[in-house]
Amino acid sequence: MSDQSYNLTAPKPKKIDHNIDDCYKVWPGNVYYSVFGKACGTVPDDAEEAIEHLFKTTSRNKEIFYARFKDCKTYASIGRDFGLTSSRINQIISKEIRKLRHPSRIEYLRDLKGHIDRVKAQEAAFQEERKRQAEELQNKMKDIATIYTIHISELNLSTRVYNCLINSGIKTIGDIVETDISGLLKIRNVNYRSIAEIVSECKRFGVLLED
Repeated sequence: MSDQSYNLTAPKPKKIDHNIDDCYKVWPGNVYYSVFGKACGTVPDDAEEAIEHLFKTTSRNKEIFYARFKDCKTYASIGRDFGLTSSRINQIISKEIRKLRHPSRIEYLRDLKGHIDRVKAQEAAFQEERKRQAEELQNKMKDIATIYTIHISELNLSTRVYNCLINSGIKTIGDIVETDISGLLKIRNVNYRSIAEIVSECKRFGVLLED
């Protein structure tokens, strides 16, 4: 058998670009086909929005990418527009396609609406938690304000200590906190034993005194 007859049975080169659906030959389907290949599936309605979402800032690479896929220009034509070689244009396009294939970006292309909904749900949950914490803090502040209005007669203080505070104009727990320990020690007949008594009673109401 001759070599010529053998060549007749040799496999023919595959025609990749000409065998794909028409929707993958034009923007934005051509981007999806370049990213996903034959596993592309149906191009979503928000495909163009998804691509735009991944190019948040205007850059030369974005312009080159759009010129290739949206305007369907050749590498040579794009190279002339940007003063670059066709080889360099090819490198830039390939780089942007690799970036789109990254797991952190590819979810935008597959399901932009679903991703946005998930982000919104996470943001809503975060805001709800912040609101809950703010309300909890506000309630605590109200509780503290209420505690600060409690008259010192509610404290189990000795008569001597009680009279010392009253005679100094200290009538509430709030007054004690505002005066602080160093100020209390300046009151006549108030010593460290008196301070221990005051600190212990204030602690009973959840108020910690610091020097």
